[in-house]
Amino acid sequence: MEGDANYTGDTVIKAGGIELATPSSVAKNQIRYFTPAGSALKIEEGAYFDFAGNPASFLGVSGAGTLTNSSETAAVLTLGSNGGDGEFSPALLGGALNLVKAGTGTLMVAVARLDGNLYASNGTVKVSSGTSLKVNEIHVAPNATLDVRGAHVECDLLSAPRSAFILWDADTVFDCAVDMDEDGSFAAGRYGFNGALRKTGDGTLTLFGPCAKGSGTVAIEDGTVVCTPAPAWSGKYFIINFYGDVHKDTHDGVALSEFILYGEDGNRVNQGAYSYTPLPAAETQQYGNFGGIDDATQLAQCEVAVWMPNHDGYIGPDSASSPPYLFDGKLSTGFRFTWFWESSNKFVFRLTNSAPEVVGFSFVTDGHPERRPTQWKLWGSDDGVAWTALANNATNTGNEATWTWLTNSTPDTVRTEYAIYPLDRLASSSAYAPFGDAEVSVGSGATLDLVSAEMSLSKLKVDLDSGAGTITRFTPAEGGTIELTSSSRVASGRAIPLAVTEMASPANLKSWTVKVNGAVRSDLGVRWNGGVLRVSGGGLSIIFR
Repeated sequence: MEGDANYTGDTVIKAGGIELATPSSVAKNQIRYFTPAGSALKIEEGAYFDFAGNPASFLGVSGAGTLTNSSETAAVLTLGSNGGDGEFSPALLGGALNLVKAGTGTLMVAVARLDGNLYASNGTVKVSSGTSLKVNEIHVAPNATLDVRGAHVECDLLSAPRSAFILWDADTVFDCAVDMDEDGSFAAGRYGFNGALRKTGDGTLTLFGPCAKGSGTVAIEDGTVVCTPAPAWSGKYFIINFYGDVHKDTHDGVALSEFILYGEDGNRVNQGAYSYTPLPAAETQQYGNFGGIDDATQLAQCEVAVWMPNHDGYIGPDSASSPPYLFDGKLSTGFRFTWFWESSNKFVFRLTNSAPEVVGFSFVTDGHPERRPTQWKLWGSDDGVAWTALANNATNTGNEATWTWLTNSTPDTVRTEYAIYPLDRLASSSAYAPFGDAEVSVGSGATLDLVSAEMSLSKLKVDLDSGAGTITRFTPAEGGTIELTSSSRVASGRAIPLAVTEMASPANLKSWTVKVNGAVRSDLGVRWNGGVLRVSGGGLSIIFR
């Protein structure tokens, strides 16, 4: 196909098909991007649309025909970039295809299998209720929404920052099968979930924030699930230090387009107008290292100050790369540290007193891979004088593989965001329920790693036939339940390999209910004795170790 492919109105293929020009055959007047973004593509039965490795953009795709990609190179299909609602429901799919949801509208997905990745970069991606969707990876951008309520979704990797909306409910099942060599991470988003989560595969799945707020099931069948609470920092002063770009011989420095602090509700807390206060040369030497910063109270609220080792290569306040652009909410602006090899490059700012506690942060590069930082530090202070390290990866270098690529509203614009959760300081010492009231089971050989003994569990289910794995530490919630299941008679003397390495408030076990194959056993109790979890009573004794 040749010519201008930018037009309005729906695209209907009634017979035959459309094949996009392959990259090797693109001539001066041939199509590189098929982008009638305001047009819905409808493919009738027997007809086809072939990407041939090229990108395309529509409002939505539907019909009884075939959407295919004959190339070995994965094609990119961008839907909804004009902001309207659309659907993705072709009857037949073939070939490698990455699906990008752009624009502010809602995209309804009703397919069984996508041989590629799903990127929710804006608006809402709704997996149709009752749909069983298998996809390689799912990436949800900040402030985008993934709505899987009532669906059954399977993926190898789910990546979402805390500011993403993830919508679940009790009729939802999410299977995250992480392979041996692939670890995954998932920040539960603003609403968390109260559906079902099943973890398979030998890798590690890290869950940040509240992962369940109601009833549901969490089955850890293989590998490791690490639960980390949403820690918080209540101080209003921050020092950010980025340095060590990927290609240190370019002299390009480290550049960022946005730096984001998130509150407990997932909203950004540091966006707004910031004044800019560069310090004179003498003071840049005074503040040449973190230990030398003894007073930042000179900063007004929402004021940014920058410390540089000297003024050579300095980016001034009137340039297009000054620090306040890190907080304006626009990816098109940013700030660049030109002397990237100096660990003393940093900026300091103060939030308003009314700003909420900070539970996490992320940052976005300026689109140049050679300018990505490989080392960073985040410090917080309650008074602008005494500083606490909140996050520090300064001992790690060459970590380019940890970056997540997010596609914006146009197919050829790519940014990177790296989200770090949690902060190293916990919100409080009170018990935190990572799964709410969900029923939790840990299979034989699997591990549930709770990062603090203060993290509570209220429902445990143990298969006495297959055994169980390891729970590193937890607090038994008051009024909890442990259910034992077995296909045979539950006899005394059974030793079940459920290892609990540490427990806080074991006295709460006195209020727990014991069930055997669904039936309440009032003659049985649970206790923690000498580092061993034991269910006993009525002539029955089961030891978990």
